[in-house]
Amino acid sequence: MMVVLGLGAIAMAATVPVGASSAYHMNGQGSLTLGGGGLPSCMGGQGDCANVDIPFSWGELTVQGLGPLQDQNVAGQYNCNSEGSNFESRIRGNTSNFELTFNFQCEFLTGLGPRYINGWFSNVTSGAGGAYHSVADHPHPTPVAAGVPTFKGYFIASDTNNIDPDLVTASNGDPMSCIGGFAPTAMNGLRMQTAAFLGACTAVAA
Repeated sequence: MMVVLGLGAIAMAATVPVGASSAYHMNGQGSLTLGGGGLPSCMGGQGDCANVDIPFSWGELTVQGLGPLQDQNVAGQYNCNSEGSNFESRIRGNTSNFELTFNFQCEFLTGLGPRYINGWFSNVTSGAGGAYHSVADHPHPTPVAAGVPTFKGYFIASDTNNIDPDLVTASNGDPMSCIGGFAPTAMNGLRMQTAAFLGACTAVAA
């Protein structure tokens, strides 16, 4: 059985506003581990359709980025965590109808750029709380909905403070758009337990 879901990012904006402080694009690939026995593999009403609300992790993922981010030039690699002492990433639903918030905390590895790039992306449009972040009032024009592989959120660049992703908002971060996918690499019965991940994100703000 092959399941393809959205979870990452490719730039949704084709143009960059004149004088933009952010036109940063990053991409990465790796593997996801889903908690709670995995995500139910309901496809078109077939299989296990029970809803779950579980944490997930990509462990430590190396991402590549290029472009200005909040007026800082970036052309380097970062090591990104999807969970930490004060935050986690979560997904709820099943493979046909899921909502997720991916929190990330990235630290500079090599090249050029700020020491930290942190933030989140989500397709949650209502009922945010805990690890989940709603994008209902997000200014970046990415269409998002449950089960749809498009997401939006916020990036923040910092040289001095490894900011908790939960604290990145429109007041301190720049909006981004994302799209991508994952596919199962291990099943727990009818539940996807681990998955291969591929995606990218772009932040654009004037």
